[in-house]
Amino acid sequence: FENLAFGDAFSGNKHTLSGRYATKNWMIWSNSSIMKSDSELSNSSFARSENRSSYKLGKNWVGATVNLEDNSEKLKTTNTFSALSQRFLEYGAFVGRGDSTKVFVELGFLQRQNDSLQNNRIERVNHSNSYYLKSQLIKTEKSNLSVFLNYRTLKYEDSNLKDAPSLNSRILYSDRFFGQLIQTTTAYETSSGTIAQQEFTYLQVEPGQGVYMWNDYNGNGIQELQEFEIAPYSDLAIYVRVFLPNQVFVRTHQNKFSQALNFNFNQWQNEKGFKKFASHFYNQTSFLIERRIRRDGSNFDLNPFSKNDDELIGLNTNFRNSLFFNRGKQYHSTTYSFLINESQNLINVLFDGNQNLASVESISAKNQSHQVQYQHLVKKSWLFNFSGSTTSTESTSENYPNRNFEIDGYQIEPKIGYLFSKN
Repeated sequence: FENLAFGDAFSGNKHTLSGRYATKNWMIWSNSSIMKSDSELSNSSFARSENRSSYKLGKNWVGATVNLEDNSEKLKTTNTFSALSQRFLEYGAFVGRGDSTKVFVELGFLQRQNDSLQNNRIERVNHSNSYYLKSQLIKTEKSNLSVFLNYRTLKYEDSNLKDAPSLNSRILYSDRFFGQLIQTTTAYETSSGTIAQQEFTYLQVEPGQGVYMWNDYNGNGIQELQEFEIAPYSDLAIYVRVFLPNQVFVRTHQNKFSQALNFNFNQWQNEKGFKKFASHFYNQTSFLIERRIRRDGSNFDLNPFSKNDDELIGLNTNFRNSLFFNRGKQYHSTTYSFLINESQNLINVLFDGNQNLASVESISAKNQSHQVQYQHLVKKSWLFNFSGSTTSTESTSENYPNRNFEIDGYQIEPKIGYLFSKN
């Protein structure tokens, strides 16, 4: 029991009950709390309860969960509920097999009912059914494989709103081959969500008080959103961006795939011949691709390499390879890195009256870089460093060719350092 009071301005009481009961086969866990408060502005009550029970028989288990929350706050001046008022009830069941700390598989089902503020009453707005899989399929000293899947269908009480299915998943795999010679890590993720369909405009202000400037790239004399950009000088900054009120969200689905591959030849340092020479090298390679599309119904495009651009909202790919010689030894230590990044960013997504994708205006960017780093320590005192790089940046706009550009850059940075010693 807890009590908190600030004179006559606020007083509140909270009751908490938690417990755990466990035997060889049974496990029951519960954590619940109830709170009531009274302040000068409002009266509120809050209740939350989390409960879980399971029965284990050998390597198998079965269980159930019940979770609920009820939050209501009434404003004294108007005798109406505040926007914080809501409640939900969730219950589910699950079955599993294996060892939850090693290799296991668990399947489960959850149903959730959501109530929200409607016309000054807390009423049912939607309910959802979720099906999930949690697993650790491989777990050894050198290999790991885990899989998680969650599929949910959200159904609204309002018949004018469409059902909203969603899919979230994650697959992680790591392994080592030939001792420590080859190490690989693979990750694949999917997620369903929403992004705000933000709308904004630009307003003209006094010179120097703004942030943006306007360039009429297509020469039509019309101020278009894509023609505003950050001003390089304060006297040209005569526009500010103003966001317009909007509560429209666009449903999206995102795929993410990453791969890392390392070759560690250092374990051959005690060998002879070619293996002895190769032991000076270490190579790291990584690849990442993220793809986001507009989601309409259950059109889950699970292929991150898909060429279908009809519903594409964003795309980003990244590749990096680094080759090391005498890594970390400061003895003619050399690193060569190659990087390439490509992205497609949408600067304007237009929808028709039925929220269908009407047109997309995007900017594509490509960055490529070669980098070399050299480090050598002489007589434990003189440290010679050298780094150099070449970069290429390219930007392409579909609708505004005048904004297309390509920039090449070169950089050389030699350094000499002296390391002082107490001796």
